[in-house]
Amino acid sequence: MELGSAGEPEGAVVLAEEQTAGRGRAGRSWHSERCTGIYVTLLLRPKISPVEAPLLTMMAGLSARRGDSGADHIDRGPQVAE
Repeated sequence: MELGSAGEPEGAVVLAEEQTAGRGRAGRSWHSERCTGIYVTLLLRPKISPVEAPLLTMMAGLSARRGDSGADHIDRGPQVAE
């Protein structure tokens, strides 16, 4: 959220081994255990209406699944679209 608000350009990618203050759907808090996964945030600025934003989550999950090279678990995790 801070990168987006600070004007970071679309396409910025953040990788993390841990998240301690995640915010999921409906404002739920979320965290991940250290070194149990790789967490990726991609900053997008789509020109779509907010009601269409959940489609991006679904498309990203399907794309990650198709690109899966043997990982035993892919979790969409929390998504924040504002």
